[in-house]
Amino acid sequence: LLLAPALFDCERFQHGGMDREEGKCTAASCTSFDEGECSCLEYVSSPELQERLKSIMKDTIQRVRKVQDKLKPGTGFFDKVWWGSSLGDAQKKLLLVEEGAQKVPDFQAHLNSPLQSLSDADVPAGAWPIMVEIWDEDYSMSKQDFLGETGVGFETGERTHTRELRANPYQHSVDPKGAKVHFRTSVTTHGPFECEVDEEKTQCIKYRVTVQCLKAEGLPNTDTGIYNPITGAKDVTDAYCKVRLNNQTGAPSQTFKTSVVENDLNPTFNHEAFTSDFDVPYIDSATSGAVTEQVPFTMDHLSLSEQIIASLQYLASEVFLNSEKCTKKGSALQALCKMVEKGGALGVDTKALDALMSTGNPVVQKMATHFSTSASLMQTDSAEHEEAEEEEEFRSRSRSGKGSMMAVRAGRRAAHGGYGGGGGMG
Repeated sequence: LLLAPALFDCERFQHGGMDREEGKCTAASCTSFDEGECSCLEYVSSPELQERLKSIMKDTIQRVRKVQDKLKPGTGFFDKVWWGSSLGDAQKKLLLVEEGAQKVPDFQAHLNSPLQSLSDADVPAGAWPIMVEIWDEDYSMSKQDFLGETGVGFETGERTHTRELRANPYQHSVDPKGAKVHFRTSVTTHGPFECEVDEEKTQCIKYRVTVQCLKAEGLPNTDTGIYNPITGAKDVTDAYCKVRLNNQTGAPSQTFKTSVVENDLNPTFNHEAFTSDFDVPYIDSATSGAVTEQVPFTMDHLSLSEQIIASLQYLASEVFLNSEKCTKKGSALQALCKMVEKGGALGVDTKALDALMSTGNPVVQKMATHFSTSASLMQTDSAEHEEAEEEEEFRSRSRSGKGSMMAVRAGRRAAHGGYGGGGGMG
């Protein structure tokens, strides 16, 4: 409970503000879309403001992917405190993004578009289901040096990729300086076939994804560079390749890494390919027209805003609010968990909010106050459900571990054409 306000705090994003040197407001420094001092409303047609909003979204995707891969349901308390604070900072930035999506049509279209339709420059590596990273093995007590990353989707068939490495501000990173990585992917699918999600029959598809790191070139040197007469070589980067493969949207990635290639700025990675087999349910396409199209529930078929919804829903319900406590009948947490589970919908469960306020627990009541403040920024959900059906539906979703998909589905069902395919990120 102490961490949940960090996840859902909707205080104004205060980054920027008046330019202290020039004493004027700009598209790069405006603080909100409210009327008043230094409002972004004046710059809704400015390319600079759109690029700023895109940059915030890319930054947030990178931040959330790192936290998502670090935290699991069994992660210790202090790790949750450490990484949870990062999400609180991200939430403040997302408020400006959400306001921008309502005021800037081109940016709204950008957020609503599936990943595959965006330009490579607009998609951070952390948004793709396959990430390939290059690291320097540090044999001292200091942190490993992160040399860069790239990402690709689940494109079917066999493909060989040559990609320039990008820096990541949320890693202990150095400038890749134009370094490249070469790798091979093989993606095969079988289906559709009948499966069960949340105890309901639906359609799924089988994936087999294989990734093989081949080589890197032009890596920056992160070691001493001193010639060693014993080995006959300079002390330069000791590189290895790490693969992050996300086979359950919103949940932590599978990770694989090669052995270390010592003292080589152009290493060749001789290793067996990494393979993962998994099943994925289908979901309605975000771009469906008169005829609803079904697409696999994978990261590359979601929009950027839907990725945030799926990731935060998983972290909230499975990591910070342990699902066993959420489903325990009579638990003070159950009402809070129901609200988290509905995070992809436009609206707030007022009955759950009232239940939180009446618990008598001051910490839980403080949490309810945070949600109440957030609720004032969102539309009220008019749909009401029978209590018994609602409770069993929630318990079913928690048991299945597919809550992230349900949150995205809720967003796509609600007011199609709104922010994030209909769902908000509040």
